[in-house]
Amino acid sequence: MGTHVSRRDLLKASAGLASTALFAAHGATPTPAATPAATLKFWSHWAEEENKKTVLMAAAKRFEQANPGARVEFTWWQKAEMFPAMRNAFTAGKGFPDIFYFDHEAREFVRAGWLADLTNGIDWKEVEDWAKATWTKPGPDNKIGVWAVPLEFSTEEIYYNKEIFDKLGIKVPADYQFSADEFLDLCKKIRAAGYDPCANGIGDSPVTGSYLNEYALSAQLGPEELAKLYLGEKSWKDSDVVTALNYVKKLLDVPVNPTTYATMKVAEQHVYFHTLRKAAMYLVGGWYTGRAFVPPEKGGQPKDFRLGMLRYPIMPNGKGKNVMLCMVGGTIAVADKSANKELALKLLQQVATVETGTMWVEKTAVLTGMKTRPDIGGDFKEYFAEMARVHAGQKLAPVAHRLMLPPKLYEAYNAVLVQGWPLGLIKLEDALAKMEEVRLSLKT
Repeated sequence: MGTHVSRRDLLKASAGLASTALFAAHGATPTPAATPAATLKFWSHWAEEENKKTVLMAAAKRFEQANPGARVEFTWWQKAEMFPAMRNAFTAGKGFPDIFYFDHEAREFVRAGWLADLTNGIDWKEVEDWAKATWTKPGPDNKIGVWAVPLEFSTEEIYYNKEIFDKLGIKVPADYQFSADEFLDLCKKIRAAGYDPCANGIGDSPVTGSYLNEYALSAQLGPEELAKLYLGEKSWKDSDVVTALNYVKKLLDVPVNPTTYATMKVAEQHVYFHTLRKAAMYLVGGWYTGRAFVPPEKGGQPKDFRLGMLRYPIMPNGKGKNVMLCMVGGTIAVADKSANKELALKLLQQVATVETGTMWVEKTAVLTGMKTRPDIGGDFKEYFAEMARVHAGQKLAPVAHRLMLPPKLYEAYNAVLVQGWPLGLIKLEDALAKMEEVRLSLKT
């Protein structure tokens, strides 16, 4: 591909991810020949997610068996600490890992030239085309490359505690979808009963503070117009945008979030929801299961916890009634300046396989960008059956602000719409004015 490929073209290329090809059967990738002994430094998020760690360590073991003398040394991090450490190391030109976890919160790594171009670096035949397209982007000098292997694919979910809903007499509609007014009323009922409606916070990541906005915007605008908004082609003062976020303001005024919204970390949000049971709902990506579906003694859901799912509320006259947002999440990349780059690519090849994809789904209950065997097993069949019942007939839309917002607009979004506004530090109209100011500055 040439440098004329636009961001919109690349996003269109990934729009087929609703396909059941996530579970297509493919053969195993041949293992590369052995190479000289070395120790690869692998930095990864998921420090508290044992199932995800198990999958990566299994890939590393296969790599070590195929490459006698080579070893993989893992360092497990939380993203809030890992990305700053990695930025400092790459900037200094030393101390950075050979291979590492990567996602959209560190997109500037691509333009900085810190990631190896994987276009011809690995064999992509066991990776879904739409997943590969997600990380096909302009890099240094605007040259199009493929920069990461998309291991984690996540839908965006509203989970709820069935026990609390039953206790409060909240009846879920047959189609699992409340109207906007009904959802607002149930949040008020939950708050009056002494529970937080939602377990969300931004203590170590802005992601779980973004879902209220994202659900309302997608329901009001529909995926096509939401994509225009995120790409900077639509005004943040558009009437539909204002309508959606004024609805979010009503939810914030309940308030739907805990008083610890500013400080509660992702791991703490999980425990707050499923173990302490102080919140009736949790708005989060389908990667929830990576932390929740581990033994309770390791921070997972108690065995008696009754987990339910909802569709996003319906906005009056909204264009996105049957939309379910999704995106590629955690990915694996290789450092371009690694002294062991070729060896790191061989390890990455073990990640980019049907074997890894199948194990990922079976162990974590999170979807993947890898192709998988059709006979998916594991302990989470009922979870996937519930997901299928709740979301039957919905259109998967890869329209997430983390994927699409230009960097400056992304920074402004987090500052004013995820932090400042929900914390009462800025009025909605001023937040939207700031977003529009930044959007217009991109065109100059």
